[in-house]
Amino acid sequence: MIRKVTLAGVIVAAALVCFGCGQIPMGTSRNDRLCPTQVDCTDQTDFTRHHADEKLARTRSEFEPKDGFQPKVFVGLAISGGGSRAANFGLAAMEQLEQLGMLQHVTAISSTSGGGLPAAYYALNGAQMQGKQGEKLWAEAKQRMAHDFRDEWLLNWLLPWNLAKTSFTHADRSEVMADIFDKRLFNGATFSQLSGPPSPRRPMWIANATRIGGGSNALFTFTEESFRDIGSDLSSFPVSAAVMASAAFPGAFNSMTLHRYPLVPEVILEKRGPFPDGYVHLMDGGPADNLGVESLLKLASSTAYATPIPGQAPAFGPDVKLQHQPPVPCFIIVVDGYPDGVPDRSDFSPDPRGFKDHLLDTNFVSAFDAFLARRRNDFLALAGLRIGEGLMAPSVPLYVPMKGFGRYYPRPASRFSTVEFPLPARLQPRDMPASEGVANLDLLPQIRPARPCPDARHADPYTCRAKSVAVCSVWHIDLDGIASMPVARKQADGTWKRTSLDDEAFDYRIRLRWVTAQINTDFKLIGPPGCSSQFLQDAVYAAARVAIREDDQHRLAACDWFTRNGLVVAPSCKEPLEPIGQRDLQVSIASNSPPIPGTQRVRNQAVKCVAPAEPEG
Repeated sequence: MIRKVTLAGVIVAAALVCFGCGQIPMGTSRNDRLCPTQVDCTDQTDFTRHHADEKLARTRSEFEPKDGFQPKVFVGLAISGGGSRAANFGLAAMEQLEQLGMLQHVTAISSTSGGGLPAAYYALNGAQMQGKQGEKLWAEAKQRMAHDFRDEWLLNWLLPWNLAKTSFTHADRSEVMADIFDKRLFNGATFSQLSGPPSPRRPMWIANATRIGGGSNALFTFTEESFRDIGSDLSSFPVSAAVMASAAFPGAFNSMTLHRYPLVPEVILEKRGPFPDGYVHLMDGGPADNLGVESLLKLASSTAYATPIPGQAPAFGPDVKLQHQPPVPCFIIVVDGYPDGVPDRSDFSPDPRGFKDHLLDTNFVSAFDAFLARRRNDFLALAGLRIGEGLMAPSVPLYVPMKGFGRYYPRPASRFSTVEFPLPARLQPRDMPASEGVANLDLLPQIRPARPCPDARHADPYTCRAKSVAVCSVWHIDLDGIASMPVARKQADGTWKRTSLDDEAFDYRIRLRWVTAQINTDFKLIGPPGCSSQFLQDAVYAAARVAIREDDQHRLAACDWFTRNGLVVAPSCKEPLEPIGQRDLQVSIASNSPPIPGTQRVRNQAVKCVAPAEPEG
């Protein structure tokens, strides 16, 4: 009898878990209403009072003419997605830029998915991360970023009270991870702590997510404007929830939900009555903008806002005469933690399925990754930042030996470019022909290499096509480029000379790239067999140092741009650095498969960590 009762209880509990999800309207969203009531927001004066809060100036998607703090030079930092690999690569790159004297000049940081962890952390704490005390804080941030977020999330999710909450309410497992981010990194911070105008080491921060069902307007940014559009108050929203929404990878995490409080004109309310509330569902920002660049381009272009002629009201309309001003000088640094070109470990397996794939095949993750990679490469190609297959591919590939791995063909990459992109339509000079206007804000297909005005006759901003675009220099810092960068070596007379890589330096960089490229896209530092999480983090940091400090060609070009535009950088920024990476980290790896019989070639490029060789003597 007892067994029958117990079995019946288990069946009932299972049925409740299966069918009771979301029955209790609890944990729906974490965003508050912008105005006390819907009617309050229909009054324009009251609405303006609520949303035009200058305390949230560091959370804007555009500069406003009334702000009074538009930068004289715009420096943007974009940090890509990629789980803990991207989070640690982003933080390591930021520390290198801090040492070069560049990070303090960053006006805004735009992040996607895993890149949001270091971006949000710096936006909240950057003012203290300088000097002697700053060294301790950078070390502390590195320790925090190495945390195993994934396993803590799994353990917390399986706690009885969390299982009950995610089963019987609208709360979900993404909110469990948001709470972990908050506990380990953000200490309860809300957007209200991003107050005041941007200043050195206090940049603006934009988190990018994808709006489900958004169509061509799928990009959703956690900015004052986006929250105003859904009638919500950004100031009280948790920073950790914004980071999680940007990182809600399909399959692993549920979409994050925002409450939409509709703002409708009073005349509509009189005819139809109050509109019902709705919801906005967000997932990983990768499909919308995996590099986080588009939000920075929009923000940079807004520095060209037309301003009213003195005496006119600050409004935009058909009867308002406007003045046009060119955009301020623009520089964007893209920290890209995506590894391209390293074959997957399953490439040489006849059956790539794991045990769980016999129940539900996880190949949808590979499909999602392929989509992100294609979108990323499209942008880089349009910006002139990649030389890939079928696009200006070199006729004679570089053929270089690698110890224990046969031969390797590194793909040359351009890492510095200047691009132009159109201003939004409302920023176009009024006298410009309609054909020159831009119908939407989807900037990606319209980016192209920069070009000057044809001749002096086109110097007038109302007739010159080039004046309808903003121009940005772009420095692409990525894991791919470390294998093909030239280096500078110190000569006997004390001067520096760019040279090709020797076998030892090249072998080190290839090994470093293969290790970092095979770190899983997960919120845990896990990768090739035998590699500890500490070693993987050290490898990512070493890769960031190589990608920035040892890339003398593009680093010196970036430093020169900063200096020409009146931004002071550290003396070390302009000094070529002799490669010392081999002394930073000993990368002891071997192929994860035996050589092909009768050859010295291995079956694939998957690697494993081995114990470092004992020093002789």
